[in-house]
Amino acid sequence: MLNFFRLCPVVFLTSSLLFSLTPAAAQQRLLRVNKWITWQDVAAMKAGVKDNTNLALNLEVSKIGDVSKCTATVIPRNERLKKGACGLVVARARYKPAEDGSGLAINSSDSASFVFAGPNVLVTRDFGAARFIDGSIYDEDYPREAVSLRQQGWVVMALRINAEGAISDCQISISSGSAALDSGSCRLVKSRFRFIPAIGSKGVPLQTVGQFRIVWRLP
Repeated sequence: MLNFFRLCPVVFLTSSLLFSLTPAAAQQRLLRVNKWITWQDVAAMKAGVKDNTNLALNLEVSKIGDVSKCTATVIPRNERLKKGACGLVVARARYKPAEDGSGLAINSSDSASFVFAGPNVLVTRDFGAARFIDGSIYDEDYPREAVSLRQQGWVVMALRINAEGAISDCQISISSGSAALDSGSCRLVKSRFRFIPAIGSKGVPLQTVGQFRIVWRLP
């Protein structure tokens, strides 16, 4: 069986994210996600972070626009990074709050994932204000050409999510070095991933942008 990253909503999105009611207007980040945590921050933590450490953050955003709760998952396990990352995000991340149908500010949620590939912190999962609802990638999806050539690696894609909740455009931002893996990754996410689109003022669905990584590994 092929061994590579599978999209697993249970790991990266809490059940409250998946099943909470859609606000009439989504929250808006006032600080870009790639500014939440930097390599300099990681070095200052003295957490001994290894290359290819993965960090997933699930946030609860209050109706005044700050982070009221942060839950972090770190693979491989690193308690210092887990605590430090949440501390930074709670201190830095600010939002224009989500609104209900009458225009009142309400609580909401957000999430993002990162990989540490020193000296870089790369965003590997971020769908902006769109909310992921469906889409999986399986072992049998490994591109046949890449299998025959023993090609592996990871792909980071820049995504455009349209107002219907589908991916309308996929561009490779970091290549695996394999044309088969790169094109196969975009083909899979465009055909399978579905979202509740970002909601603007007056409840109008909007397009948004995001990033996603797939790691392809052969046994």
